[in-house]
Amino acid sequence: MLVWTTQFPILPNRSIDDLLTVCRKWMIGSPHYASLGVDLPASVDGDIATISNGIHSVAIAKFKIGTESHCGFRHGWQDNDSRDWMTEVCGWHSGSRFLVGIHLHCATSDTGMRLPRPNKPYVVRQILEDLGGDLDVDFPVSDKPQNLAEADIDIAVRLLQGETDHYLPVIYASSTWQGRPPFDSIKLAQWASGMAHVVTEPSRRFSFLLAQKVGRINPYEGAVSIFWPRGGGRATRFFPYDYPNEVRFASDIANAVRMALAGRRPDHRCSWDFVRGLIVHKKIETLRREGKAGVEEYIDKFDDELQLTKRRLEDAEIEIGRLKAELANRARGERFYSDGLLAQGSERDLYAGEHRDILVRALTIAHDNSQPDGRVRDVLAALIKANRPTGESKRIEDGIRDALNGCDDLGRKEWRGLEDLGFSISGDGKHLKLVFRGDDRYTFAMSKTGSDWRGMKNWISDVTKRLFR
Repeated sequence: MLVWTTQFPILPNRSIDDLLTVCRKWMIGSPHYASLGVDLPASVDGDIATISNGIHSVAIAKFKIGTESHCGFRHGWQDNDSRDWMTEVCGWHSGSRFLVGIHLHCATSDTGMRLPRPNKPYVVRQILEDLGGDLDVDFPVSDKPQNLAEADIDIAVRLLQGETDHYLPVIYASSTWQGRPPFDSIKLAQWASGMAHVVTEPSRRFSFLLAQKVGRINPYEGAVSIFWPRGGGRATRFFPYDYPNEVRFASDIANAVRMALAGRRPDHRCSWDFVRGLIVHKKIETLRREGKAGVEEYIDKFDDELQLTKRRLEDAEIEIGRLKAELANRARGERFYSDGLLAQGSERDLYAGEHRDILVRALTIAHDNSQPDGRVRDVLAALIKANRPTGESKRIEDGIRDALNGCDDLGRKEWRGLEDLGFSISGDGKHLKLVFRGDDRYTFAMSKTGSDWRGMKNWISDVTKRLFR
């Protein structure tokens, strides 16, 4: 069973021999190498070199046809729980393009045994460090986040409108109100290297401008979308208010990428079976042309070809099943979007989850004022149960109260606290001007020198009523 996979372009000035050299380095540095007990075999063009000691096995394949070169490095082993693991590194070089695929398989003879959560093979990091990632349309394959600049709005537009053709998924993190990603983008990019690009927005201003260009379909206020490569379906979206902290937020996004890649069919030219098939077919043609083969040798080669055909049929059936499931999910999604209870209005969330919190509050008020034991109350109760508030409205409201609690005027600490909650503050004469989340409709005046604590308390009440009631 395929449990982990990825494929990405590396620099085309490298060769398949360079890739096999990195694979050898990875294998020799692996804790498994001591258990192998023998030297790695030399690669032979047009053939598969193998070694095995019963627990570990290594196979190296290399083949060239015309201007294209192919290679494969395969390491198999059995763990202490009798699970069979197979790591495959395959490369396809076509002159101007060099695509690498890494696949991890796991099989168990016990149907009741659960497969462990796989880790990214270390060879991915070694390939990127030693050979270098190539440009994947807009973004280089690397272990660093791609931080968009204010002038990169066209890149974001193409990405959101599905006009790019990346090999890797793109994790697109919108800017929070503080002008930063919603998690540690450097750590996530290191984890996702070779699996996905981590792209971050430069500012909230960028997000507002992007919304105007893409019909407000972009993630915003710290929300994250994963854009799948090569027609991989509708973007998957994540909201920060669904998670208790940044670490859990980033971890869930990373897991979604890992599981989605394992369910995606990789490019067939970057698979072990493809390289092996090229070699088998070439040997059969050679035997036919030379006319020197005996019956047994022909049978062996045709058996190999038959096994390859069977494997491809099984892969095709798995792919058909995956496509059927994806088609069903899309159909359900279309019904959901077409039969939704409410159409999206012209107002846009000033913070993530604002619309949901407002609607849930309104439903709760309507529920409490409806006829007891009536149909309306039952329907409203069901809607409230199915649409929990995000808690972001309460967090901001409580934050305003906490920031100004017990003070008469706005000091440095209070000023910074309000800015963190989304207020931009400027001075004008005897008063301060506070604008909430960049929307001039929600502008509040505050005296630079407060009269007493009652005045500040009244100001808090007026602001919270206007924003949250």
